[in-house]
Amino acid sequence: MNQNISQTERLDVLLALAMAFERNRENSSRQISAKVFSESFTALNRENLEILQTRAELFDSLSDEEQKIWQAGWLDKIRRRGRPARLDEQVNPAQVTKVLRGETKSAQELILRYLPLNLGGQVAAELGSKSDSSVSSAAPKSVQKPVSEKVVALVRQKFLWCFITFEDISEPNAADRLSIGELARFVRQLGVRETAIACRGISAKESLAVFLGKFNESDAREIVEYMTELEKIKPFWVTEADKLVRETLESDFQIDEFLQNLGLQLLAASFARRERAAQKYAAQKMTLNESEKWFVYLQKSAADFSKALADERLRLEKRQRIFERLLNRFAHPEDV
Repeated sequence: MNQNISQTERLDVLLALAMAFERNRENSSRQISAKVFSESFTALNRENLEILQTRAELFDSLSDEEQKIWQAGWLDKIRRRGRPARLDEQVNPAQVTKVLRGETKSAQELILRYLPLNLGGQVAAELGSKSDSSVSSAAPKSVQKPVSEKVVALVRQKFLWCFITFEDISEPNAADRLSIGELARFVRQLGVRETAIACRGISAKESLAVFLGKFNESDAREIVEYMTELEKIKPFWVTEADKLVRETLESDFQIDEFLQNLGLQLLAASFARRERAAQKYAAQKMTLNESEKWFVYLQKSAADFSKALADERLRLEKRQRIFERLLNRFAHPEDV
């Protein structure tokens, strides 16, 4: 089954399909999920059975009308799965350019005709400046060579398959609702905050001055401002931040990329157990360089969690709650 969806969504899909089949046979509407559950899912493992049992009981608690709405909604999702109808507004132009570089010139020109004007202009300029293609979306449609609707539909569908839409995420949260610019600023803010926490562990003023001297004046000032807000931070988190900062510095990143790389690692830790669609949706908002690092960080974070012992998992889960509070503060600063 599609790896872009969560385990809960997969089980809901199975339940919806099984119930649709059972209704067609018996035309029943009440308590049908309990019957389907007992007859159709005995091969599932214990964890999935428990989840599915909960979903079935929730379905049975709904009214007849609510059951019909729930099932109709899922059947519609199943029919539309794998057939994106639009290009999401939050796609970094660099990601579109990357996809079009693998297309023929004629396909590039065709897709550029149908992109939003601003996005199409950025992508066309990028293709024209770094390739031999003289792609332009500026020509009036009246003088453009006509293309059959069937060809347009095929090219469009192939192009759209390369991207995720917000609707593809089964359980979206505030992080998914961030725009391209907001996500970049939030990632950097995570990096600045973590660096400030690590600096709380530097007791010697001379050593702190040397470390902050690695940054430009604006970044150093922002780190110091965060330090004043984090006077009561627990020593454990200072130690954790110090470890991550050192590891990031040792990875031979340029200092002007350091805060963003650090923030990306923290964001990846919060996304490591989320569905693939949410991870890819975040990636397509990033630059090519950032999205490449993003998937490496996601893989590492997922591996770290799977290997973690009980105490370590509790710590990772607590970090996730901290992340959610920071995200809420960023998304709704007026509530702080």
